[in-house]
Amino acid sequence: MTGCGTRRPRAGHTIHPVGRTSWMGLACVALACAMGPALLGAQAVERFDSAGIEIVRSGPHSSGAPSPLTLSRTPTLTIGALDGADPYLFTHIWGAVRTTDGRIVVVEASDHEIRVFDRAGRHQATFGGRGGGPEEFGGPPWLELLEDGTLLVWDPGHYRISRYTVEGELLEQETIRERVLELGITPFPNGIVWATSPSGVLLWKGPIPPRRAVGLQESYSATIRIAEDGSSTDLGSRLSGRTFVIEHEGGGYRGMGDLLGPMEQAALGAEGDVWISDARRFVLRQYDEDGRLHRLVQPRVARLPVTPELERGIREELPRLSEGLGVSLRSLETAIDAMPPPDSIPAVGALVRDTRGRMWVGMRSGHSWQRRTMDTYHLLDPSGVWLGSIEMPPGVHKLLFADDTHLVVAAMDDFDVQYVRVYELSGVR
Repeated sequence: MTGCGTRRPRAGHTIHPVGRTSWMGLACVALACAMGPALLGAQAVERFDSAGIEIVRSGPHSSGAPSPLTLSRTPTLTIGALDGADPYLFTHIWGAVRTTDGRIVVVEASDHEIRVFDRAGRHQATFGGRGGGPEEFGGPPWLELLEDGTLLVWDPGHYRISRYTVEGELLEQETIRERVLELGITPFPNGIVWATSPSGVLLWKGPIPPRRAVGLQESYSATIRIAEDGSSTDLGSRLSGRTFVIEHEGGGYRGMGDLLGPMEQAALGAEGDVWISDARRFVLRQYDEDGRLHRLVQPRVARLPVTPELERGIREELPRLSEGLGVSLRSLETAIDAMPPPDSIPAVGALVRDTRGRMWVGMRSGHSWQRRTMDTYHLLDPSGVWLGSIEMPPGVHKLLFADDTHLVVAAMDDFDVQYVRVYELSGVR
């Protein structure tokens, strides 16, 4: 079992493909090596081993058992407005962090801005913005709070890693365009940064585009870990789901993903490792910094069944989607017919690492067009052991940041106004 200390990436590491793992083989060995569940406070934990790969199953010790975690019923802070000064108007909240003194730093994607608010929610500063200058961003920036209280900012449009004070003063900056392009990574926005870490590591998702042909296709993505020294580890092409390619009415093609089918998420762990959710089951794979699979995590929680009502709701949304994508309604109906729904919705809809390296795992509660895609988050320790669960308050659609005492979320009201809200968290050990 891997420890919880921080490991530094090795310099000079090259691209290292990882072979596929036999899931059936792992399952058989796991059953043969079962050690039996162990009760640890509020949770039951089972550990198995298969040729150096640890398998961890954990969850509440019994059905209906209360979670050790609790969230305040109302937010302690809300930032946002229907009308007012520009800093308080949000169109697309991309990310946020909370500093140790309670300030909230928010990324507004539509303007490529970083906005800073004090612990009472008053606007203090705005920096960044669209453009090509040294302190402007070519895409919505990715934000990480470093241990020294400064901000690590990744500009995906200009391939720049910068460090700022919370007040917006630029301290240092480096462009890694050549390193990224040498890896064959597709430029933003088709190449997407999934996560950053306090040590400057990037986790990059490079989609492999579907064929230019109408019909059902498998869609893949390459996940690449780029260390702070520029070295990289290719975690291999991972099955991301099915895509139905449709001709656009104005020319070209559009791809519609499997609405209730496989989805993957990825995040950087506490030890320089990478967590990737399985596309078809509630299983999390953990890879070490060399790209080796070393742990499978199987949380023991229920999944949401796909009901006829949910299927009808999807079809009722098709006219709006047709207009938005510029494709015919009939082609969308054909796509739906070609991708029958599974028995249950894939559980993992989000992975968010907290300030101590634990992982918040968001469970999907509906199809991808619904405003609230995740109702429940489960907290796992760095070794994959379940620590508790919380139900998100109404209106919350995304967890942005977590520490021992607070959650920062993005929320939306009935008028589609977006807000940043802070809730108090208790019960984390």
